[in-house]
Amino acid sequence: MFRRILAGAFLLLALMAPAAATVNSSANKTIVAGNGSQTVFAFSFIGVAAQYISVIYTDASGNQTTLSQGSGTTQYQISLNAPVQGAIWGLGGTVTYNPSGTPIAAGTTLTIVRTLPLTQAITLQNQSSVQTLGKGSEQAVDTAVMQDQQTAEQIGRALQMNIANTAPPNPLPPAAQVAGLGLCFDSTGNNVIGCLNVPSGVISSAMVPVVGAATIGVAQNLLGVPQSVKTFGAQGNSNGTHGNGADDTAAVSAAMDASSDVYFPCGVYRITTTITKTSTTNHYYLHGDGPCSQIYLDNSVTQPLFQFTPASICSACVRIEYLNFIPPTTLGNSTATVSLTNETLSEYNHNSILGYQVGIAYISGAFAPHVEGNFSISLATGFIFVGGIDATLNGARIWRNIVLASGLVSSTAALTLNCGTGSNNISLIGNDLEGNYGNILLSNGCTSVDILDNYIDATVAGDAFNFSGTGNSGVVVRGNWLGAQPSQNLVANVSKLVFGTNTVYNHSNNWASTAQAVQIEHTNVIAGTGSIGALQSMPAPSACGASPVINGNRWHGLVEVGGGTVTSCTVTFDVPFDANPACAASAVGPGITIANFSSLVSTGFTLVLSTSASGLFSYLCDQHD
Repeated sequence: MFRRILAGAFLLLALMAPAAATVNSSANKTIVAGNGSQTVFAFSFIGVAAQYISVIYTDASGNQTTLSQGSGTTQYQISLNAPVQGAIWGLGGTVTYNPSGTPIAAGTTLTIVRTLPLTQAITLQNQSSVQTLGKGSEQAVDTAVMQDQQTAEQIGRALQMNIANTAPPNPLPPAAQVAGLGLCFDSTGNNVIGCLNVPSGVISSAMVPVVGAATIGVAQNLLGVPQSVKTFGAQGNSNGTHGNGADDTAAVSAAMDASSDVYFPCGVYRITTTITKTSTTNHYYLHGDGPCSQIYLDNSVTQPLFQFTPASICSACVRIEYLNFIPPTTLGNSTATVSLTNETLSEYNHNSILGYQVGIAYISGAFAPHVEGNFSISLATGFIFVGGIDATLNGARIWRNIVLASGLVSSTAALTLNCGTGSNNISLIGNDLEGNYGNILLSNGCTSVDILDNYIDATVAGDAFNFSGTGNSGVVVRGNWLGAQPSQNLVANVSKLVFGTNTVYNHSNNWASTAQAVQIEHTNVIAGTGSIGALQSMPAPSACGASPVINGNRWHGLVEVGGGTVTSCTVTFDVPFDANPACAASAVGPGITIANFSSLVSTGFTLVLSTSASGLFSYLCDQHD
C-alpha cells in the first residue's frame, strides 16, 4: 500500500513539473544588415506567433518603412522554429525578404522585433487537468515576462531623468503652450519644460553672427534668406495712378538697408522720390516675380527711381531682376529706373520698363555691366544711356534684350554707349531692336566691340548702328538682320570694322570717309531694295603706271596697273596696321608678271613686277593682333 502511495506522489510531481523551455533571453529584437545578396535573416528570440513579429526596413539615408507580412513580392515572410520536445515555445526563426527579386543592399538594415499585445488572453478553467493547468500557468508567466521585456526595451529608448535627481520632472504643459518651443530644463536642472532658451554649446565661427543676431530678419539676411519689402511695411496696394495707394518709399529703402536680398512680392509699389544708396560695401539684390511685381514712380520731378552712388568702386554690388517698372506719373520725365556710378559688374536682367526717359543710366565707373533679357517700350531717350567719359563699359554684355519704339522723343538711339578710354570688349548680342529712332550708337573710344546676331528693323530716322567721336576701333558686325530704314545708314568715325554674314533687307548701308580700314566680306545677303555702298576710304596706289585704279581696303583689294612701262607698284594703306602684316599678291589674267615684294611695312607695300600691257593683280594682307 505504501509503495502505491509513493508512486502516485512521484506521478503527481511529474505532471506538475514546468515545461522544459523558459524565457531565458532578455532580447526581443535584432537588427540585421543587408549585403546585396542575402534574403533570409535569422533571429534568436522567442517569436510566440508570426503575427507578433514586425519588420522595419531602413535605407542607406536613414529613411524607415514598416513592412507588411504576406506572400506579395514586396512583403516579408516569417518562419518560426518549432518547440523542442516538452517546450512551449520555439526559439528563434527567420525572416525572408527579397523585394521584387532584389536583395537589400549594403548599408541598409532590417529591424526584427517582437511586439505582443498588452493583454492577458490565457484562461485557466476549473477542474482542468494538472498538466493543462501547469502549461497554462507557464504560458501566462512567460507572456508576462516577454511583455515586461517589450516595455523595458521601449523605456530604454526614452529620455530619462538621472537617478540622483532630487525631484521628479513636472508634466509638460499642454501642446498649445509648447508648440514651436524647445525641450530644456529649469534653473534647478530637474524639471523638463517648454522654453525658448537656446542651450549653450559649441557653435562654428561661421554661425556665431547668425546666433547672435538681434532680430530674425538680421539672422535671415546673414543666411541669405530673401527679405520681403512687406516685412518692412510696404503695402504694394497702388493701382499705378497719381496719389493712389500707400507710399512704400521708406519701407523699400529700409528693406535695402537691412538686407542684401530684397524681394518684391506681387503688387504695385508706389515710390514718391529717388531711393539713393551710397555704401561702398553693401550689396543690393532687388528682385520680384516678374510682370506682377510692379514699381510705380509717382513723381513728376526729373530723377531716377533707384540711384547708387558709392564714393569709390563697388564690385558686383547691384543686381536687379524680374521687376516691372510701369509708366511713371509723367511719361518720359523720370530719368531712369536705375542710375549707377562707380558700380562695376552690375546686373540688370529680365525686367520690363515702360514710359521712362531711360531704362538704365551708367554715369561713370560702370565697368562690365551685364544687361540681359529685358523688355522695354516707349522710352523717351533709349533703353541704355552711358554718359561721362569715364564710364568705359569694359567687358559690357548687352544680350537678348527687346527694345521697341524708344528714343522717339529725344531723337536718340536705343542703345547709346559712351565708352571712354581703354580696351572695352563690349558685346551686343541677340537683341531685338524695332521701331526705334536709332538703334546702336557707340562713342569715344569704343574698342573690341562685337555686334552679333541682332534683329534691327523699322528704324524711324537714325542709324541701325553708327559711331561718333574718335577712337572707335576693332568692331565686328556679323549675323545681324538690318531691315527697313527710310534713309541710308552712313557709317562713320570707326576703323578696323569687319562687316560680314549680315542680311541687308530694304536697307542702305554706306560708308563715310571716316570709316577706315573697313572689311566688307562677301558673305552678306542683300534682299529687297537693300544695298551696301562702296568704301570711300581706300588704299592709294602710286608709281604704278599712268592712272592706276584700286578697289579694296588694307586687308584685300584689286589693283589695275596704269599705262606705260611699269616695273613696280606701291600701295599705301588707308589705315596702317599695328605691325608689319603678312601679304601675298597674284596676277589676275595675262599682261602682268609679279616678281616679289621689295618693301612690306605696316603702312603699305611695293611690288616688283613687269607688264606687257595694262594688267590686274590682287593682294591679301593679314595681321594677328
